[in-house]
Amino acid sequence: MNLRFFSYMKHALMVSAMLAIVGISGCDDEDGPTVFNGTIMDLIKSDQYKQSVNGDDTKSLDSLVKYLEYHDLDVVVAGTGPITLFAPNNAAFKSLIATPGFPADIRKIDPNIVKGVLSYHVVADEVKKSEIASGASFSTAFTGTANNPNDKINVNSDGTLLTGSTNQAIVITESDKLATNGVVHVTGTVLIPQSVGASLTPILGTLAGSVFLGADFTTLVKMINKADAGVAAADQIRTLLATPAATETSSNLRRTFFAIPNAYFSAAAQAQGITVDQLLASFSATASRAILLNHFVTTNTANRNTYTVSDIAGSGDVQFTTGMQLTSNGGKVLTMVTGQTVSAQNPYGVVITAPKAAGGVSQVPIAVKDITHANGSVLHAVLGFIVP
Repeated sequence: MNLRFFSYMKHALMVSAMLAIVGISGCDDEDGPTVFNGTIMDLIKSDQYKQSVNGDDTKSLDSLVKYLEYHDLDVVVAGTGPITLFAPNNAAFKSLIATPGFPADIRKIDPNIVKGVLSYHVVADEVKKSEIASGASFSTAFTGTANNPNDKINVNSDGTLLTGSTNQAIVITESDKLATNGVVHVTGTVLIPQSVGASLTPILGTLAGSVFLGADFTTLVKMINKADAGVAAADQIRTLLATPAATETSSNLRRTFFAIPNAYFSAAAQAQGITVDQLLASFSATASRAILLNHFVTTNTANRNTYTVSDIAGSGDVQFTTGMQLTSNGGKVLTMVTGQTVSAQNPYGVVITAPKAAGGVSQVPIAVKDITHANGSVLHAVLGFIVP
């Protein structure tokens, strides 16, 4: 009888011990960090981060989701990991777009630039908030540039983030949101790589900002880079485009630039049965520079004007009229012709004409008009080359 009693007690104690272990284990799970049942992409797309649900742009990630999907980075964020995503909230993107000179529509920015910036928010490791400490530095998926190939996210002494953003102390507003493939930290500022910030921030609000940031001018940028090869910095096409407002105000220089969009390069290449790269290769650096200088009109103290298709109140512009003659920076006399038949290729009926050295006349219609800048300069998109 006693043996049976002790056997029963032994069994009961073992069961109690097992239950205690299970109970303790269960408490650990409940007290430990919650892991979202899905990838980081699933997490940031969930209802908790939708502004339509939470009503708070500082706690919403709709903009980030949209841009990741638009640039095919959703696959990376939904990958096997482990990865860390620094996730700018909706307020961060609104603040970026409100930056003076920044394009109001991110979709109009060169997609390679946007994809690079978004890649800068991804670290190929799981980095918890406790590791984001003074002096820490994290390599990202951003590949950098030849001038600065090692862009990293650095951590200030107070735990804020130092990047190429104009905000030098970026705060993490929500940390350690775990998913099956890594961790998310929400930020109140968009992170900008050092090399991108250094090259693009100074040109915001200038002609260079419209061209070098523009999704429609990526081929023109290649032509500019070719034209500037071996040319002194002060004389480069980029410098003409990037003259800041303060300089133009003090010297009373204002510029009108006739920019060639990707669509024209593609049409011109197709007409010749070649690729766009082959078309660019057909122009030497010297020829590229000569063409592009003919697309500038710079005015000085004696004639401080920019030239527009439509009257822009308070801008000090002069509207194009038939027979108006302007001298380009390349020395070419450009004669304006207005009142032409409106068409898809010539929506305003305005054409720039100029004699060609080889004979004949360049006839270049204005396809997009009057893109103004804070320093008074104006850009028009044109469908053609004003050749020497």
